[in-house]
Amino acid sequence: VTLTFAVKEDIDALAERARAAGAVFLREPGDRPWNARDFALADPDGYAIVFTMGPLKRDLSFAQVIANARAPQ
Repeated sequence: VTLTFAVKEDIDALAERARAAGAVFLREPGDRPWNARDFALADPDGYAIVFTMGPLKRDLSFAQVIANARAPQ
């Protein structure tokens, strides 16, 4: 089970606040091919909590985002 939150604030600052509080990171902050920047934490029960912000590039079409997401990383 994954719970995702869309945020408008500085996602890197949010990640640092989580790190300072002792959060367990499942995925470090980074830009993703689906045109978002996100990170994932584990809650105490092992569920994933994702914090995301985007779009990073507002000029990309939906087709371009899908193509980027499907491309091998």
